[in-house]
Amino acid sequence: MQLPYALITLSDDHRKFIFQCLSIDYNTMYVKFGIIYRSPEVNAKFSCDITIGNVYDFYVSLDMAYDLLDGTETKAVLETYGSLDRTEFSVEFDRKGHCTLKSRFLSRESHYQNGINFQMKLDQSYLIDSMKAMSRFFKELSEIQGNSVFY
Repeated sequence: MQLPYALITLSDDHRKFIFQCLSIDYNTMYVKFGIIYRSPEVNAKFSCDITIGNVYDFYVSLDMAYDLLDGTETKAVLETYGSLDRTEFSVEFDRKGHCTLKSRFLSRESHYQNGINFQMKLDQSYLIDSMKAMSRFFKELSEIQGNSVFY
């Protein structure tokens, strides 16, 4: 697996957001994730505090929400377990074929004092490449660790 590995890449005319796997310790299967966010006002790149289990749960819920696009409003959320409240990324689908991304990522490097918040509205078709990237990532990771259980 070539690292860093972009799991989510989304952009509009002015902004670009990338959520990526930065490193994997193959002995412990500890995975480190990071954020890149660029806009006319911000150029940010930092690691974030989230587990592989959080990301896998998000992937499953995003896939299910995307499959349910039958005119209902659905939502998938990536967030840290418990009360850490350092990461939240949600994808909300509307009935018109759009999705709204809302995020808050606090930087580990700044001891969670700084980070980024943004909101972006896109056509839901922009998610397809990211969903394929996450599917490939988890398939390859399950082959490496010998199972598809992610914590």
